[in-house]
Amino acid sequence: MFNYENIKESAIDFRYLLNRKYNQKAALELVGNRWNLNRDERHILYRAIFSDEEINERNQTEVKPEQLQGKTVIIDTYNILITLESILKGLIVIKANDGYLRDISKVSGKYKQSEYTIQAIQMVLKKLKVLSPKEVNFFLDKNISKSGQLAALIKEELENINIKGDARTVQCTDKAVIESVKVVISNDRIILEKTRAHLNLISLILYDFKKSEEKILKFA
Repeated sequence: MFNYENIKESAIDFRYLLNRKYNQKAALELVGNRWNLNRDERHILYRAIFSDEEINERNQTEVKPEQLQGKTVIIDTYNILITLESILKGLIVIKANDGYLRDISKVSGKYKQSEYTIQAIQMVLKKLKVLSPKEVNFFLDKNISKSGQLAALIKEELENINIKGDARTVQCTDKAVIESVKVVISNDRIILEKTRAHLNLISLILYDFKKSEEKILKFA
């Protein structure tokens, strides 16, 4: 468990130190110790808070929904599915100060399909269809169990919703997504730092979905 009010207060200090160019790891340890944060609370802070410089850079590379028409989209599949399924399950997610929604589940390489997987895929595809991209390509990590099966499932949904695209496994999703030089859909901080164009799709989906925001921890 964690203390949200305590985290919000510590977030002010953490952002200040990041803006003063402190090393992220050192700043997190300093603030975490000062506010007596546990491991989960520090994890939330890491995923929720960015420096003003990082946010400005993120804003400059963000693609607006109306700009997606006719463009090729690359999806960091597990990253997006884990966050969406967390929302559908009613788990706590954070809205970071860069505007992106992120899960705090720490699932990553241990991902397994759930009863919400199909719904999450369909939510992504239905929203993208309205935005009329040229094609949509899903990248999945080969080293995660049953990635091939999930890729096949996504291909079926692409066909069902009549969207041109593909789903395939790759050795390293982060590397493949970044090197694609296309519009990226991900909330991974490393990918967002290095990609030239990204779309904040989950926020668009959540707005349409009108999911209760009771379990969204917001950081301004």
